[in-house]
Amino acid sequence: MRTGLNPAGRIFLRPPTAPRGGGAGPIFPNEFNAVIRRGVSLRKLFEIYSERVSKHFDPAGQVPFVKVLMARAKWLFEFQNDIDSTIKVWTFTHSQNIPANSKDRIIRTMVEVGNKVSDQDLDATIKIWSAAYRAIGDHQDPKARGIISNMWVFVRRYLSGKHWKIVPAIKVLHAVYSLCGDSNMAESVVSYIMSNGANSRNVRYEGTRFLGQSNRHGLNPSFHARAVGGLLYYDRDYPGVINFVDSFKRPTAPLLALKAEALRKQQKPDQAIKISNRLLKRFSGRTDLSASEARVVVDSLCCRGYCRTEKGKASNNQRTLSRAVADFNLAIRKSKQFNLPVPPRSYTGLSRAYELQGEHEKAVIAAQKALQIDHNSKKALKDIARLTPPPA
Repeated sequence: MRTGLNPAGRIFLRPPTAPRGGGAGPIFPNEFNAVIRRGVSLRKLFEIYSERVSKHFDPAGQVPFVKVLMARAKWLFEFQNDIDSTIKVWTFTHSQNIPANSKDRIIRTMVEVGNKVSDQDLDATIKIWSAAYRAIGDHQDPKARGIISNMWVFVRRYLSGKHWKIVPAIKVLHAVYSLCGDSNMAESVVSYIMSNGANSRNVRYEGTRFLGQSNRHGLNPSFHARAVGGLLYYDRDYPGVINFVDSFKRPTAPLLALKAEALRKQQKPDQAIKISNRLLKRFSGRTDLSASEARVVVDSLCCRGYCRTEKGKASNNQRTLSRAVADFNLAIRKSKQFNLPVPPRSYTGLSRAYELQGEHEKAVIAAQKALQIDHNSKKALKDIARLTPPPA
């Protein structure tokens, strides 16, 4: 075996010059670095690595080459401001058969660089975070979960203090939604947008204005539809919600569930129940529901439960109220079955139905459970105050 010097100046043993059967022989790290300095394209560089490095060196032997590639990525980022090429080098290097600690170092570098440039170029930051997440390939991996947690830190930072940065928060939430697919985390993104939209007129106004330009921003269609519909709903533009959902040739199940809620708010319980029944029939008997499908089931049960509560109250029909109680209890069970957060409104709705049945003690217990989930639930607090007898 011949010897050479790697960039650190250490003696480096070179394997046989060519693999058996012909083909390109191995290359030294300093030779590889010289190739980079000649300005070859990334495509050619990756071909050289695949043919003359990865085929000839074990994981430990590739470490000097990894350092060369990471130095190239740093140069592309700092001196060329070429984010896309930098990401290509990072992700290519991570995909090679290199030691685990080298892979971890690459992911850590990507996240740190993304965090560093977030104030100057959030779009670049999101690109880097997303590339790091996809490079890991396993959303259950602690490093992947760490990237998502890091993104949530930025969302909460944008939506705290006196001056909220609503559009940046929506951009990061969109990235989380797109990365996590149809999962509980994606549903958490939607719920987070809705809860902030319910509590802030600025979120509703700036959010809908930004989302209205979705074609220019290239947003995920599912995220766009659910976010726009939800913000219109919490802006109490119920006709706007219905028109928005009806503008789709084939509205998704979450959008249809939202339309049912808008119809309920417009005092059209029969139409709302009809849509809810159709959705519940679609997913009846299935145990393999995705997170969004399970959420539709829960939301449809709650919507139908509220509609039946109001119909039972109007007609003083105990049977209808009992069916409402059953709907709310089933919504709670389904949430737990599919590992979804139990919506507080399932308990506040249950409390209202129990109250109309004359079951005041059960109504108080249900309202207290709603308060355990949402400590700021005004409805639950009012129900408890109204139903709890004053001290003697």
